[in-house]
Amino acid sequence: MKRWMLALAILGIAAMLGCGDDDDVSPDDGRTEVRDDVGPEDAPPDEVAPEVVEDVPDVEAEADIPVDPCGATSCPNDPVDGPIGTPCLDDPDCTAGFTCSKESIDVFDGEDYINDPGGYCLTWGFGAAGCDPDVPSSCPNGSKCIYFGENPTTGQVAYGCMDSCSAASSSGVPWTNNCDCRDGYECEIAYELCISGCNPENERECCEIWHDGEGGAQDYARQTGEVTLLGPDRCTNTCDPCTYSCVNNGCPGGDCHIGDPCEHDADCPADSYCISEFRACDDPDEFCYFPGGACFKARCDLEGRECPAGSGCTDLGSADDPYIVCVKPCEVGTQPGDEGFACRNTGDPGPDPGDYACIPIFDPELDWLDGTTATGFCYYAGNFPGGSTMLGGSCLEDAECNSPFGLGACIGFLDTPPDFCSVYCNQAAAEAGACETDTEIGTATGVCWSGVCFEACENPNAPLGAANTGCTLDSMGCWPATPFTSGGYAYIHTGETSPAGFCFPGCTSDAWCGELFGTSGINCDEATGVCDIFGK
Repeated sequence: MKRWMLALAILGIAAMLGCGDDDDVSPDDGRTEVRDDVGPEDAPPDEVAPEVVEDVPDVEAEADIPVDPCGATSCPNDPVDGPIGTPCLDDPDCTAGFTCSKESIDVFDGEDYINDPGGYCLTWGFGAAGCDPDVPSSCPNGSKCIYFGENPTTGQVAYGCMDSCSAASSSGVPWTNNCDCRDGYECEIAYELCISGCNPENERECCEIWHDGEGGAQDYARQTGEVTLLGPDRCTNTCDPCTYSCVNNGCPGGDCHIGDPCEHDADCPADSYCISEFRACDDPDEFCYFPGGACFKARCDLEGRECPAGSGCTDLGSADDPYIVCVKPCEVGTQPGDEGFACRNTGDPGPDPGDYACIPIFDPELDWLDGTTATGFCYYAGNFPGGSTMLGGSCLEDAECNSPFGLGACIGFLDTPPDFCSVYCNQAAAEAGACETDTEIGTATGVCWSGVCFEACENPNAPLGAANTGCTLDSMGCWPATPFTSGGYAYIHTGETSPAGFCFPGCTSDAWCGELFGTSGINCDEATGVCDIFGK
């Protein structure tokens, strides 16, 4: 399990703020003020002058001019317009080399379900034929590179460019319309992309569960047996004609919370969304990250989108690709069966497959955006009860690794083989013993650094090779631990003494060390596999 796996949320995001009045918006919000023209009926009777009365027919004519209830049709901080997202009937209508995703209308039970209304020009491809999410210039201006999927046969990953939009003003106030997205498209609030929205004339679209393929072939068309319409006792969601997004009014009765299991957005708190098991686990041969589904709420950094009680706001993305979301807080170092364990326990009191884990948050003081103080958040780690390979042993997948608190993982650094067993950690998890491989108190058997645990070793700067370093793998260098632990960069189990070193993949060049630490001028001792980040 990796922190950024929450990017799967794009499959389930459907909630946007409802359309509202802009009458009271101040100029520094960057929005256009919308108001009706003042007619004579707005003036006190004793102040109506005869000439105003004579103008009543003209005023009535002006009153017939409709005022857009959605406010401004564009937003000042929108990305520049570009060739992605423009309407099309076929590929030749798009920029050369781009693809037209044609409009399609699925008619089911008397309702129209419109996908890509008017067509949508985009570009995508597998491998080198696609864009690079780490290189913004790989997409045209005004668009963003996102994950499109994986070829199940070849394993190749596809990326494509989609039209960007701005979900909120520069001061953090969500827009009440779909900004520069075309009619029929919503500005998806988490990723700020123009995607197909709901149909305001379809009265059931926002309150149905559709499992394509359960009623027949998986053909992207609704069929009897695939669609479940939720009644008003479970769903009151509607399609907003201004944002073209389904407005989640929250579960009727209000007894739902962030992190709860779910099948539909309406099973979650207002303005939040459900990543359902069906959407996240549609391939039986792939790992299921959200068994039972889970409720989340995106963009809790925006005004009016604060997290519900019992949840906290954090960024599960990266500096250049944030994913700000409400999650359920918890305290690391606890697991199913422990008193006060806050996360989902699906079976017996002890750890079982399907249980959620308390994932360490790297720096609680910095990483919570709303003052939450918990040391972790509930998420499906997928590694209860864990395997038998101990810290530092070679591995191919998470399930092979010993997994204290459900946090065991098979990881690698800078594509340096082989991958090895580790444990996700922060200071609190390390102090609770997440990195330990025995129950004896003495010298720590593991060290937490950079969010993961490393096997301890006693011969720092020794030549590479397990016989010299004391590491399990020959490829590991024994890096000196003292500069990291004494400087507050690394952590160990409370009550234990620091080991002399910890096992880390051996460096292969100065450039390797520079990439690892994000700076130049760090030398690699290829004989020992140690970067001289602190000097010799």
